[in-house]
Amino acid sequence: MKRWLTQFYAGGPSTLEFASRDSRLPAGDGGKYYLFFRVPQAVMLDGPPAVNGLGVAVVPGSNTPIQWFAFSNPDGNGLKWVQILGESDGARYQRLIGPETVKHWPDIEGQKGD
Repeated sequence: MKRWLTQFYAGGPSTLEFASRDSRLPAGDGGKYYLFFRVPQAVMLDGPPAVNGLGVAVVPGSNTPIQWFAFSNPDGNGLKWVQILGESDGARYQRLIGPETVKHWPDIEGQKGD
């Protein structure tokens, strides 16, 4: 994992593009947060496909706050990521922290909320 993260961050400094919280759990310690970072240049981690997004699930206050992470291709975004994670519930239980809105972002079906 360290090698993949090192390769990922070779794509440049990351920007927090998306943050949300599972509304079924408490805010702060014991809650679950979803953070999606992007680097400016897509990179290959031991071969194709190229990635430039990194989604991280975090539970503050736990012994292992970073629960897991997943890389994303350039077409991915934080909205698609939480929709995939939520399966049939999509992003229903997510409280958006940032950005202010994602209504212009394509969802997993390629639709935008305009």
